[in-house]
Amino acid sequence: MINEASFEGEFAVEPPLTTEEREAILTRSLPVPERAKIPRGACHWVSNRDGTAIVWDRDPDFDRSAEWLRFLVRHYLKPMGHVIKGKVVAQGPDGSRSEIRATKASVTTRFLNGPIAEEYAFVIGPRGRREGYGYDSYERSYECHHCGSRDPLSYNYHNGFSRSDDRDYGREYDAAFDRDPDTESLFNGHGDSDREEQLMAVRSFCAGYAGGLHLVQNMEVRWGRLDTEIFADADRGVVLEVRKGGIMVISFPIAPNAHRITDAFDEVLAFANALATELHWVVWDPAQHLAARPGTRFRDRAIAFLEHGRRPEYPFRSRRAA
Repeated sequence: MINEASFEGEFAVEPPLTTEEREAILTRSLPVPERAKIPRGACHWVSNRDGTAIVWDRDPDFDRSAEWLRFLVRHYLKPMGHVIKGKVVAQGPDGSRSEIRATKASVTTRFLNGPIAEEYAFVIGPRGRREGYGYDSYERSYECHHCGSRDPLSYNYHNGFSRSDDRDYGREYDAAFDRDPDTESLFNGHGDSDREEQLMAVRSFCAGYAGGLHLVQNMEVRWGRLDTEIFADADRGVVLEVRKGGIMVISFPIAPNAHRITDAFDEVLAFANALATELHWVVWDPAQHLAARPGTRFRDRAIAFLEHGRRPEYPFRSRRAA
């Protein structure tokens, strides 16, 4: 189930196991039906000293823990007339957690949360347009009508953020910040011809930004993407990616900012909103499936995601897929 795992809790056994039964479970010396499917790896479920519970033996290399518990119940405990009840929370080294629950009838697992986030990110992108400006011109297709691309990193350069099953992020964003919805986004809809103009605007904005972040263009760090320009704050680890398709992704690592996560989140969001206002673009938080908005509710919800170990999934994931 989870490699290098730890387990909290125990499964009560009724009636308690005898000394001989505890030893048989520890050594797996009871006969097993010939066609029984034995899980891979080793079983690290054992009895406690008085035989009243099944517990973890503290070995961290325990894979397929739920399968082993089912195997133990079916071929050892049930034939000996014992029933187990209770729940154990399994946690991996990446922070992911699952619950294993045993009842008289079955052994089930329930996912609790994914790995602890390594970074948090916002997507900054222009509005798509066909004719004219404003919301009536949104193209709600995942496919680019100009080049036929279905790449989620490039489709929105032509077609905007919206899918048919998603909310209108532009409308939501403008309403939150009281912006004019009919103002045209800069550098929108002209392909690579205005790439340099967009980069010049971003360079100028970063150089003159008066906030706490100091994003400097780094021509050497490209993370293997020849179509991406990188701006970075070396002290805080914040990175702004300007992608060839037009969108930008701004992210910050959690570990260096863990002691000041609220302030770090506010700094990055303030920068993203200021840059979006300059270009009349939209800031979208893919982890929350929401357009950014002022106030503490938006921030507190995002930080709760981080504290509960939910990894932000970006860019672009529809709420239906979620």
